[in-house]
Amino acid sequence: MLSINDAGLARRPARPAVRTVLAGLLGATALVASSSAFAQDTSPVSQNATVNLINKLVEKKILTRAEADTMIAQAEAEAGQARAAAQTAQMANETAEKAVAAASPASATPGTSVRYVPQFVRDQIKEEVKGEVLADAKKDGLIAPEGLPDWVRGIKLSGDFRFREESRFFDRGNALDFVNVGAINAGAPFNTDPTTNPTNPPIVNSRKNRNYQRIRARLGIEADISPRLTTYLRVATGSQNNPDSTMQSLGGYFTDKDIWLDRAYVDYQPLDGLHIYAGRMANPFRFSELVWDDDVNPDGLAISYQRDLGSNLSLFGLGSAFILQYANDADPGTAIASLKVPAEKDKYIFAGQIGAKWQASESVRADLYAAYFDYYNVAGQLSPSCSNVADSA
Repeated sequence: MLSINDAGLARRPARPAVRTVLAGLLGATALVASSSAFAQDTSPVSQNATVNLINKLVEKKILTRAEADTMIAQAEAEAGQARAAAQTAQMANETAEKAVAAASPASATPGTSVRYVPQFVRDQIKEEVKGEVLADAKKDGLIAPEGLPDWVRGIKLSGDFRFREESRFFDRGNALDFVNVGAINAGAPFNTDPTTNPTNPPIVNSRKNRNYQRIRARLGIEADISPRLTTYLRVATGSQNNPDSTMQSLGGYFTDKDIWLDRAYVDYQPLDGLHIYAGRMANPFRFSELVWDDDVNPDGLAISYQRDLGSNLSLFGLGSAFILQYANDADPGTAIASLKVPAEKDKYIFAGQIGAKWQASESVRADLYAAYFDYYNVAGQLSPSCSNVADSA
């Protein structure tokens, strides 16, 4: 099996207060680097204070070593960018001053007659040359563009693509007559009496090996509307009747492949640690694949809260109402309006979860969660013989 996947990195939640303080220190480090370069101070800017503080937070187990390394690398990158911008601006000033000096009478060759250049003209020449140098530097990627609107800086794009060569192998000793119960339930009733119906029921393949080339493509947008409100959108390949996979088989005589709305929801945080989700969301449960598939994105509402108790222990709680299916507005088709199916027949999953996480060290962690699921108006019913419709009696 060949799999190529360029998935984005998963973000790990961190304590908001700690992140805020460190972000301020990192920003201050970059600002000091910038101001030092503009002042033509060639001595390197020390970041020991910030680095020592981050290392101390790692020792206190407030941050992990991976998070600390990321923050230190970010500080160094921002400081380097600030120094590059300062050097570019300094070069623009020097170029402008040379242009002004070349246009001034003092630079003329002795015995040459020149016109007087007023000061405001020289200032204008200086600003024009400086602007051209900075524009070229931005175009060449030497310095980052400035002045982007806040809503643009708050948008993040993510995506991944996977190609898979999928083979399915079957044992030659498998039974030959596995009945396709799903096909019977989805189609017309099947007569199981061989004396009146000599044809076989639908049979699934159990002997013939198969090979498929399959792809998965996903594109997501995360938009920070405000510090406490975030919107998520994602489209993906896949099949309409298969919510637990976004894989798409190739073939079909080059027909276009399907793209579906995989996620569309908002995350509102009225308080630190409290999240309110609404829409077609990423699964908010703390789960294993024994209960939920990673590709399932439930529809509805969910509220979660996490509370840290010290540096090693945190508690978690969640409540949700997921819609499975609304009652058909037209059923029964020939019934008068007062006899239509009521809204009380809508199908839901009402669920709750509580749990705790204990972080003993960077490599040792224990998680304990318990959940309850109420499948409202969802129950299996046994069909009578030769029918795929449940007995209403």
